[in-house]
Amino acid sequence: MTDNYLLQLIIAFVPALIYLATIYLRTNRLIDLQKALAFFFFGFCSILVVIGTHMIFPEILEYISYDVIPQPKSFNPYWFFNQSTPTAIAYVVHDFVQVALTEELAKFSMFFIGLWLLKKKARPNTLFSYMFYACVVGASFGMIENFVYFYNYSSSLTEEGLVSLMFSRSAYSVVLHMIVGMITGYFYALSTVVTDWKNKIGLVMSGILSSTVIHGFFNYQLNHFPRYEFAGIDLVTLSIVASSLYLCYAMANDLAKRDGESDQLISFKGVMKLIFK
Repeated sequence: MTDNYLLQLIIAFVPALIYLATIYLRTNRLIDLQKALAFFFFGFCSILVVIGTHMIFPEILEYISYDVIPQPKSFNPYWFFNQSTPTAIAYVVHDFVQVALTEELAKFSMFFIGLWLLKKKARPNTLFSYMFYACVVGASFGMIENFVYFYNYSSSLTEEGLVSLMFSRSAYSVVLHMIVGMITGYFYALSTVVTDWKNKIGLVMSGILSSTVIHGFFNYQLNHFPRYEFAGIDLVTLSIVASSLYLCYAMANDLAKRDGESDQLISFKGVMKLIFK
């Protein structure tokens, strides 16, 4: 592997590790590092679950319905093979259900299995730790997905285009996977403090549904919204990521307060002072 390829792989993996390290260094009293590292493995396994799902259901990503284009008046022998495009609802179902829901179920299943397998570890879970471990699963999923993109496009894109793709995915897509992981983890954490099983299931389903909606909307706007850029920054995508991050900050703050460790969270005001001082 050349130095350039190594650089591109670093771009694919390192940013997510920096994001996680930043959270961990400020909240380590609420997190078991050994468990956090183990959840990297479960995040990798969630990619395998998605791949396995695609192998079992090879048409799972096919659009569900098509608009039929009227047959041209003049004879065209190739018209039959080019006569249809996906309907508007098919695009929505594809981005929200066939992609987002499939991936969120895969990540949650491995997150849940990870909690079950690691339940005998000496250090008990805090409410905030559930949110962080789900974030780790999402980060691992995003990093492996980055590698898949790198592998698929390394031969068709220029070096500049490939680096641009990796930067874009590390700045937006990987963060998105971390965000939806944190949202799922937040609702799961809340489910652990209620006793009624219906409420438990309802909270878990709310987390998966919320993550799916945000993930699906993120995908849909990338594919179908007009792009508005300033200084090379995609403003629509940035606004979605930034607002979702603030939501996650509020959720994390809520869990830290419930844990009695609110002082362990990164201060949003402190971050703003560092940026704009």
